[in-house]
Amino acid sequence: MKIAIVIGASSGIGAEIAKQLQDKRAVALGGTRELWLIARRAELLALRAAEMQGPLETRVFPGDVIDTMFLKEIAGELESGQHEISWLVLSAGTGRYGDFEETGTGEALGCIDVNCRSLTAATAVLAPFFSKDARVVILASGASFFPQPGFAVYAATKAYALSFARALGKELCPKGVSVTAVCPGPCNTEFIRNASDGKPVPKVKQLFMTTPDKVARRAVNAAIKRRKVCCPTFGMKAARAGRHVLPDAVAIEFFAAGSKNGEK
Repeated sequence: MKIAIVIGASSGIGAEIAKQLQDKRAVALGGTRELWLIARRAELLALRAAEMQGPLETRVFPGDVIDTMFLKEIAGELESGQHEISWLVLSAGTGRYGDFEETGTGEALGCIDVNCRSLTAATAVLAPFFSKDARVVILASGASFFPQPGFAVYAATKAYALSFARALGKELCPKGVSVTAVCPGPCNTEFIRNASDGKPVPKVKQLFMTTPDKVARRAVNAAIKRRKVCCPTFGMKAARAGRHVLPDAVAIEFFAAGSKNGEK
């Protein structure tokens, strides 16, 4: 049986993508029958599952994908049920605005663990179960396009996610598996509220604010069409284009000024 898996499904863009995957048009492509939701927060995950409306049976797997044993349990469920993955959405993420010197070592390394290590580990464990027509959606970010003072670790981890997605897509293409890197800008979600820690979101970020439902809808459509990169808004399309012509030094000064303006 073919299933769709969403990691980071308890809130934000991940939760909205899960709703989109209940759409008959999306799941019909892979003959998907079940939707598996994975996230750390069990209670919130159960609430998200209760909201799901569509043709797929929904199952929840609360746990942390940084935990290798938890990933092995998911793999065991797949193997025992002879399941194939038709959709894999990797949307777990964390980050915090602020200068690097003000960020605790544990918080910085935790960001790397969630955004890079868990992404890599989950992909490695689940890749053997991909169906021949599988779609993989990796949530990168518009922050991946340039180094960003005031968001240094997060932007660096998302540059990793984008690079990983592009290279993985090339490797998996002969098997019929497509990988779509989604690069949204700032999004009105729990993530950005946590990232700002109650402070005003930097003004440069406010200019590009969007909504999680819009990002999710365009991300799923891009994956259906097997696009390699999805920039859900005009602002992020422009940022991606600017990446090829704008020197890093100029971009760094722009984001540095923007991060300071947000403190006023």
